[in-house]
Amino acid sequence: MLAIVTGARPLTIVLVAVWGLGFGAVPVAAQSWMARALPANIEGGLALFVSALQGRLAAGSAAGGVIYDAKGPGGALVLAAVAAAAGSLALTGRAGAAISAPPADLAGLAERGREASSPPGSTGATGNTAQRTR
Repeated sequence: MLAIVTGARPLTIVLVAVWGLGFGAVPVAAQSWMARALPANIEGGLALFVSALQGRLAAGSAAGGVIYDAKGPGGALVLAAVAAAAGSLALTGRAGAAISAPPADLAGLAERGREASSPPGSTGATGNTAQRTR
């Protein structure tokens, strides 16, 4: 798209700004989805997310370099377009349904956590359970 508007500087600025605003939300949204999918182990899920992201960046860079050496810049752009299309199709298929699923029962999870951490003999209620005189 930017190749089409090379002479129109204001349009180029607008396109880059729209791209930046659109992509800026992706990492935050992906981490939110990961936290909703693994509420009992958020740290592990986010570590897995970062590791997978870094691995994909490395693999994409290696594949792009090999394609660039073999076919030139056009080949690398075609590979990037194919990868983007495949990712979009995956998100609109079954993966999209899983991402938009309602979050896990966080209230029930919190209640089970409080019951597990209550001292023996307590009622499991939060706060002070001693009787007060009035």
